[in-house]
Amino acid sequence: MIKPSIFANTLRKRIMLLLIGIGVLPLAILGTWTYQQTLEALLTGRKERLVGIRESKKLLIEQFFQKKLNSLSLLSSDDRIQHTLATPVPAGQSTIAGNSFYTWLKKLKNTESYQDIILVGADGVVRFNTRENGLIGESVTRGTMAESDLGQVYTLAMHHPTLLDSLVSRRPMHEAVVHFATPIFRNEQLLGVLILQIAPAQIMEMLEYSQGLGNSGEIFLLGRAHGESALRSSRPMNRGHLGDPFSFPGLDAIFSGMHAMETRLDQTGIPVLTAAVPLSIPGISWVLVVQTSMEEMEQPLHGWTIQFLVFTGSLLLLSIWLAWFLSRRVVTPITMLNHAARSIAEGSWSTRVSVESNDEIGQLSQSFNSMAEAIENHNWIKSMSGNLRDLVNRVETPESLCRSLISELATALGSGQGAIFLQHQADGLYHLTGSYAYLKRKQIDLSFAPGETLIGQCVLEKQPILQTHLPPEYTEIRSGIGKAAPINLLLMPVITADHVVAVIELASFQAITPAHIALLEEITPTFALTLERMRQSQQTALLLDEVQRQSAELMAQQEELVAQNEMLEEKTRDLIHANAELENRQVDLQRARSELADQADRLTLSSRYKSEFLANMSHELRTPLNSILILASTLLENVDNNLTTQQLTSIRILQESGQDLLQLINGVLDLSKIEAGKMEVTVQYAKLREILEDVRQGFTPMAEQKGLKFDVEVADDVPEMVRIDVFKIQQILRNLLANAFKFTVQGRIFLQISHRLSRPEGCLRELPALHGGWLTFTVNDTGIGIQADKQSLIFDAFQQAEGGSNRAHGGTGLGLSISRSLATLLEGTLCVSSIPGHGSSFSLLLPWNQTTVSDNEDSAAVVGKEEGQSECPIKSLAAHKSDNPLAGKRVLVVDDDMRNTYALSHALENHGIRVFMAPNGETALELLQGQSEIDIVLMDVMMPGMDGLETMRIIRAQESFQDLPIIALTAKAMRLDREKALAAGASDYLAKPVDMERLLSLMKVWLYSGKHV
Repeated sequence: MIKPSIFANTLRKRIMLLLIGIGVLPLAILGTWTYQQTLEALLTGRKERLVGIRESKKLLIEQFFQKKLNSLSLLSSDDRIQHTLATPVPAGQSTIAGNSFYTWLKKLKNTESYQDIILVGADGVVRFNTRENGLIGESVTRGTMAESDLGQVYTLAMHHPTLLDSLVSRRPMHEAVVHFATPIFRNEQLLGVLILQIAPAQIMEMLEYSQGLGNSGEIFLLGRAHGESALRSSRPMNRGHLGDPFSFPGLDAIFSGMHAMETRLDQTGIPVLTAAVPLSIPGISWVLVVQTSMEEMEQPLHGWTIQFLVFTGSLLLLSIWLAWFLSRRVVTPITMLNHAARSIAEGSWSTRVSVESNDEIGQLSQSFNSMAEAIENHNWIKSMSGNLRDLVNRVETPESLCRSLISELATALGSGQGAIFLQHQADGLYHLTGSYAYLKRKQIDLSFAPGETLIGQCVLEKQPILQTHLPPEYTEIRSGIGKAAPINLLLMPVITADHVVAVIELASFQAITPAHIALLEEITPTFALTLERMRQSQQTALLLDEVQRQSAELMAQQEELVAQNEMLEEKTRDLIHANAELENRQVDLQRARSELADQADRLTLSSRYKSEFLANMSHELRTPLNSILILASTLLENVDNNLTTQQLTSIRILQESGQDLLQLINGVLDLSKIEAGKMEVTVQYAKLREILEDVRQGFTPMAEQKGLKFDVEVADDVPEMVRIDVFKIQQILRNLLANAFKFTVQGRIFLQISHRLSRPEGCLRELPALHGGWLTFTVNDTGIGIQADKQSLIFDAFQQAEGGSNRAHGGTGLGLSISRSLATLLEGTLCVSSIPGHGSSFSLLLPWNQTTVSDNEDSAAVVGKEEGQSECPIKSLAAHKSDNPLAGKRVLVVDDDMRNTYALSHALENHGIRVFMAPNGETALELLQGQSEIDIVLMDVMMPGMDGLETMRIIRAQESFQDLPIIALTAKAMRLDREKALAAGASDYLAKPVDMERLLSLMKVWLYSGKHV
């Protein structure tokens, strides 16, 4: 006999004893449910497996066709295919048979498992095919060929890419293929059609693998044409072959886009589960069918079902009594918990569960009540904090904010008294700024320093302070009918940026709960930020008032000046009659000034137009000149050794002419920048002899070619280190030396650097006498000389001593003009002396004190220069043992001008570089996404649509291309253009026309200088 005490204490013990007493009826109930769930899960799993196999096969087939379409698109742009179609050939012959292109096409056919690759000309005649079946020379638009698959796909593909299924043309199944065809155009002219044939065997291979379908599962394809449906793949176990008619219910709905999943009877009368889906292949109407036998799916459950029914029947009566007993002892408390949870979900936050027991359900009820209370407190905090934030955002001054906030807080927390002490920036003390039901008393101070009283202590600790059980005499809360002492006090710091800006103090009759403190912690950050914002606004207003006050003072001073001016005008009017003639002259002078001002404005506008014109002309000239120089340089390399000496000479003359034109463009731009005042002087320490050595090496080959003696001499009193603009000094010396070599046939050219104390004769502008004298660069020659009346003329732009159409020497006349302007910019001048028939002497004079340095400065400059050089070491490419380190590198050339693209790609390919081309920024981004192996990008800046600057910004915004080298190429040669390109993300910059040697050197540096090696 079971004792009643066994059922006491815990729910677990009662349930265990009940289960032992009544048996395992719950197991039978669970078994019933498990059976249904198992059957449903089995069917669902098989359906999901069927759908998974269907979708994977669908994706595999669609990717197969998309890959073939992509291959077709790439082949259509191949120059060799276009050349084959554009070249007329005798009937029955191929233009590519036996060459490397033919071998490549044969290899492509075998690699990609094409049945055939066929090229058909615009006249319909087969130019080439990889199968030796006699098609070459046959016309696909005449006779029986016009009705064949080849004839039909040719006709359809003359205007757009086409896919053709042999089922459409009802051809014999032993020839069943899928045709991929696309038209080939060159310069919008149809050259012919490229056709790829795919055999059914490739598609059958993708359908063979059917793991997970069981012994009865199968995968096959259905096609539709001319209102009929047929198999497009063979079925296993000889249940159907390619091309056999096949009836499939609901096929029209599937072709319209519906994914079918249904149970139906197979053609043999067996119930099967079928999953069918249309394939998204343009031009082909196919349906993928995956099916398996229902009998095989349900086989595992048949034996278990019989055992389950016997077991369930034996436990049925016992389960009825057990359900009644458990519903009374266990289910009722759980139902109460469920109802309470629903009430809370519907918004009744005060709902609680009253289950009085000491077991687990009692503990669960207590936990549920605690959770409900926490949710209620949380919602109360969120609601109140939202209301307080709205209040904070409505007020405009710190004082009104404190008054409104303490009133709302006291009401929300049930406090009888409250105050906010705000720190004043003037004295750093915390002053009473807002209060609620506060009665001021004389003996109570209303401002506190940090550490003084509980207010100051709260500031120091930066933590809330809670005081309970306050003494009656601490403070009192009064109303109109009575008064009482609070029992609890809370101080809460208001902190921003780890600094206490205010303290909130609340006194209450009630206990201060954690929910009250949580509400204050929720609202104080917003309160602190709002206070800071208001203080900044007040500071701004004070500054504005100060500015307005100063403006008023200035206005008053201006009025005084106006009054004084009126007095002066009165005196002036008294003198008008005596100075009538002077006034008339003044009017004339004013008119002249106005005319001069108008003329100056017109000259300024003209100068701006000229600068814009020169910049645009520079771009338009450099763009074609870039192609000319690159192609000329490439041809001069004569890689194939197929050019004659005369042809190489002609190409060299072409290149030299292009270089002369480039020098002319650069000269015009330099002259324009100087006239516009945009030329800047960059002074730096430099070794003078190194500068002269560079100049000497540049002109020594010219001297040897003309048989002239060329010497460079530096006087002993000239220091080693000078402070000059190296680039401009070299430009002036090159212009003077180039002039000397041009007009000297025999004799000597002598460059001398000396220290002159006096200014020589023949200088272009007057210079003051300098205590230190002049650093002088003199170029002497034994040339033809210059007549005295033309010595000033040669320094004008586009002027030469020789005039007319019969002059013996070429040139633009810009070199000396630019040199004169550069010398003036450097605070120096040019001097000239010449004797016709004996030679000329040109001198550049620079202030000695501004260009020379002391010994200490000399040493410091040398050390600084060496240290500066050590910071940016030139990366050596010697580690790359290959004679051509650029071979095999992948370069993306982005340029909308096909002349530049062709010239640049041809020159790069001669160095073994793989070139990818994009005509605009959008195409370049697509290529980079698809060709992640790109090593370097050559980016044109000016392009229609998305220009090069925007393209580089987008590339640099992608993390995967942060380190990709990008060299900007542009015909815009101004300094600002370089800065814009580098700011947009370019690694380096080259102005067109591109010097191929310099471009290749830059590519080597960027490809072998870090992450890009």
